[in-house]
Amino acid sequence: MNPATEDAARDPSSRSGYKPLLLLAAVAVVMTAVQAALLRSTSIWMADFGVYDAAGRAVRDGVPLYDLVVRSSAFGDMEYTYPPFAALLFTPMSVLAQGLSQVLWVFVCVLALSLVCWITLGWCGIVDRSRRLRWSAVGTIAGSLLVPVLASTTLGQINMVLLALLLLDAAGVVPQRWRGVATGVAAGIKLWPLLFLVYNLCIGRRADAARGLAAFAATLAVGFVVLPTDSRTYWFDGVFLQANRVADLADVQNQSLPGLLARSSQTFATSHWWLLVSAVAGVAGLIGAAAVHRRGNDLVATIVVGYTALLVSPVTWPHHVVWIVPTLIWLFYASWQSGSRVARVLTIATAVWFYVPLFVVAVPKEWTAEGRSFAISEQAVLAATGYLVVTVVALVSLPIWLPTLAPSSEDELTR
Repeated sequence: MNPATEDAARDPSSRSGYKPLLLLAAVAVVMTAVQAALLRSTSIWMADFGVYDAAGRAVRDGVPLYDLVVRSSAFGDMEYTYPPFAALLFTPMSVLAQGLSQVLWVFVCVLALSLVCWITLGWCGIVDRSRRLRWSAVGTIAGSLLVPVLASTTLGQINMVLLALLLLDAAGVVPQRWRGVATGVAAGIKLWPLLFLVYNLCIGRRADAARGLAAFAATLAVGFVVLPTDSRTYWFDGVFLQANRVADLADVQNQSLPGLLARSSQTFATSHWWLLVSAVAGVAGLIGAAAVHRRGNDLVATIVVGYTALLVSPVTWPHHVVWIVPTLIWLFYASWQSGSRVARVLTIATAVWFYVPLFVVAVPKEWTAEGRSFAISEQAVLAATGYLVVTVVALVSLPIWLPTLAPSSEDELTR
């Protein structure tokens, strides 16, 4: 039985699921007020949300989505890059006054973070409801300060909402007949969650994959019905393959494998070779995730798929790495339960790595010039201070370190 399902079965109070949600919502309200007050004056405040808002307004005004250019003081001209279905979801928020919609969106993102903590803790096996609630509140506060999460919230990105949707399916929180649907909807907003549908096929969850594919197809159908011209532009004119539409692949902040290779070769940066590289890396990641699944650790397998998606995506900004939240929750739980001092030290070191913006500190401003060539030493700095090398090393060495985190006895945290 899935750990999250076992948790619900053992805990009679789980039937009143709205109570912890209300308490976590209260924590989210407080964190929203704090972050809005402290981050509002930053240059990147709601820069990406501004594109979402403009896309919603474009839908209402009948403006072509993929002709849309939003001027940002932090990033210059920004274009809309998501599928048409996503723009439809952004439309209701665009009706509100901009200040109100921004604060409301921060609340949604923080609430999604709380949900991610709640789901992950249950998946780890924390049965006691009040203990799980307290740790979820702590996780929400601590998680908000992680560099990827803080940046994602400040920009108004949708990353945490997508993560929550994926975990709802993967952890078995939703009823069996609905599993896969949230993943399909997430893929209709941004394409990379499609990798989770492939993963479901790899581990034999064909019904979940089929429901996810049907939900994804439904998002396409809705897009073609409501926004037929934009849908044809996106899918038939190849907009979804235009990686450089988001930014130059060789941008110093691009943390993906294609980004690393693009900085090494200008030819690679202007071609579609990244598709082949991503396909090979994606297959390797899925094989690894399936192997972890067969060992009975669905949570780690899901995290492996999440990081594989980050590696193979054409563009992965630092604020996309919100998978660090369930990763750290599981690492802290597993390392303390295992009783291994080495595991605990490495877990704390991992947390510190994601709390300190080493990448920002290490990269001089002149390196950010578009089309710049990088020396090998500069490329080494970019790789070593970002999240790519850490992720690859962790995934490749998974067979070595995962067995060391096996529980030695029941941990106080679980009771």
